[in-house]
Amino acid sequence: MHQRNFKLFLAVLILVAASLACQLAFSTAKVENLRLAQDETGQQTTAQFNPEDTFYLVGDLSNAPDDTKLKAVWTAIEVEGADPNTVLEERELTAPSGPFWFSLSQESGIWPAGRYKVEVFLDDELSLSMEFQVVAPPEPTAPPTATPEPTATTAPTAPAAQAGLTQAFTALDEQGQRPSSAFAQADKIYTLFTLDPGQEGASVKGTLIAVDAEGLDPNYQFTEIEESFGSGQNVIWFENSAPWPKGIYRVDLALDGQPAQSLDVEVVSTNTSGAVVTEAYSTLDNEGQQASETFPTNGAVYIQFTLDSAPADTVVRGVMVAADAEGLDPYTYITEAGADLGSGSYTFTFTNDSPWDVGSYVVYIYLNGELGGSVRFQVQ
Repeated sequence: MHQRNFKLFLAVLILVAASLACQLAFSTAKVENLRLAQDETGQQTTAQFNPEDTFYLVGDLSNAPDDTKLKAVWTAIEVEGADPNTVLEERELTAPSGPFWFSLSQESGIWPAGRYKVEVFLDDELSLSMEFQVVAPPEPTAPPTATPEPTATTAPTAPAAQAGLTQAFTALDEQGQRPSSAFAQADKIYTLFTLDPGQEGASVKGTLIAVDAEGLDPNYQFTEIEESFGSGQNVIWFENSAPWPKGIYRVDLALDGQPAQSLDVEVVSTNTSGAVVTEAYSTLDNEGQQASETFPTNGAVYIQFTLDSAPADTVVRGVMVAADAEGLDPYTYITEAGADLGSGSYTFTFTNDSPWDVGSYVVYIYLNGELGGSVRFQVQ
């Protein structure tokens, strides 16, 4: 095994929205819209790179005083020619609010295939981590040989049904416009892939495995999906009515029963705004004066909660799940409410056109996709 030399070329672009005479200082800085890309503008987002590519990490810094520190740490998790979890390079910069980008290029040749990650630290605190892959191009195949003309004594042989699954990646949306290997606890994990032409009806099975996640045994098989697909780009997705435990996961794809590709993903902390839920409870009235943990089958359910240290654009979602209710599977998704909110006290109202099923329920409160609190109650 030989060592490879890596060199980081760091470039940062900062745009100031206010004039110099009207600069404002903010007490809470946060990193937003972070994505990996093939260009410094962040338009060509991706989670998979070719060996000769330059890696770009693009994002926005908001509510940031002029002395806010950003640090990017690039790591080779599992790649050829390097020890596991080798730190390739890290750099720091001091910047105000505005767009920024980092880049990492391989000066001595090409990137070895494997798994990588980049961590972003905001004022020395880990803000976000994104994992990505370098995928070697496929080996060139020999041109097809001519098929002999059939004769009276030899019937033509039908080609074997060999299906190919390529261009697999995970994303935050069904169309694959936001490729990512990092997900929030409330996200769906979309997995896109391409089947070779002529593979109508091919069976693809996707298995989600929690390799190392909080509260789960190592390599715990979370769920699996199997469906038939046609040629071209297809998508499957994994969703969980409860929050995903934070940690490392793997998506295994099998084609017609044979292993095809594996993709590594991570469920990470996404509430970097500093917002917290300081109080949350269920109540029988919209004003929160009649706190209760039991509700009738008819009528609304009110969830009262208080946000502290929350910027005005904090994305808050309340997701109601039937934890153990009659006639429903455990942790069946029921409904949700949401809004962009700042600090203050609020109420989410949940109604149902038909009576609530008797049993226990929980409302998960997500702040920017990360679990911020939960409220449990009974319907009886």
